[in-house]
Amino acid sequence: MPKRYPGRFTIARDVVAFFTAGLAQLVVGDQLSTRELSWMYEREHVAHLSDVLTRRADLGFTGTLSPETVHAVAAALSKPAGWDAKIRDAEIARLQVELPGRVGESPSLGR
Repeated sequence: MPKRYPGRFTIARDVVAFFTAGLAQLVVGDQLSTRELSWMYEREHVAHLSDVLTRRADLGFTGTLSPETVHAVAAALSKPAGWDAKIRDAEIARLQVELPGRVGESPSLGR
């Protein structure tokens, strides 16, 4: 298999090495972990919270995106992204604009 699909094997090997190299904490039930968020930031170059919630995870379109989930993912992504509270809050506000009315029952993500 590695000879037939060398690129895919290399990527899979890198993923396994990355995920086994550190402790992962679950962020959203069993759907997302801190290691996954680190991978997304470091290797997939996510730039915004919305990148994670709408492009890298299915949370943005499955109906499971609650204000609590948004805040949990934003907090967990803040560490690898180096976001302070001001940037984190701006990312949450940006998400509200990009996904109006699709975050739980609340029109606001305020806590």
